[in-house]
Amino acid sequence: MLSSPGRRDAGTRIVNALRHTRCLALDDRSEQLTAEASRHATDLAERSQELQSAQQLLSAALDRTPSTPSAIASPAYRTSASLSTCCRRAW
Repeated sequence: MLSSPGRRDAGTRIVNALRHTRCLALDDRSEQLTAEASRHATDLAERSQELQSAQQLLSAALDRTPSTPSAIASPAYRTSASLSTCCRRAW
């Protein structure tokens, strides 16, 4: 059975409307994902900065670490060790 031109036009309009709706949904999802990616990039940049600061503190603490056992008992070393422990707990 042949379909009438009116039915074909209606079917085409429905298919086109569905495609358009799907495109709009994909555009919305794309915008959501772009915003989420931007937030993640910002978070990563902030964490990277925090990590660099912690690494600098740890490096400075390690530079002050004595090489002899008698110096390890000094108050300055214990303070440095406490700072190192504090940095590790923060991460």
